[in-house]
Amino acid sequence: MVADLAVVLTVVNQISDGPQTVIDGVPQGDTVHRISAPLWLFASWTDWSFGLPRPTRWEIFLITDLMEFQPFLHLACTPYALAYAIRVARPAAAEPIAPVPVPASG
Repeated sequence: MVADLAVVLTVVNQISDGPQTVIDGVPQGDTVHRISAPLWLFASWTDWSFGLPRPTRWEIFLITDLMEFQPFLHLACTPYALAYAIRVARPAAAEPIAPVPVPASG
């Protein structure tokens, strides 16, 4: 989730969503549709985009080029941070209760 938020904010702030730049009649492919930002990380790891037309391979490349390593680091560290937070939030273990010896009948 943290990784997706980092990607969405960066894409919205850094990459334009308008029509592609055309130089000498050749589209440059320098834009990324806004819906591609939250789907980027999953699509780049699994090479599957839920059957949706976006993100395209070129949009994945543009976002990866912009984002570099940060979302992958967030994704890799999240399970460890979550496990630590759960462990700290648990109450301390109670002392084990020793069984009381039963007198032998006899």
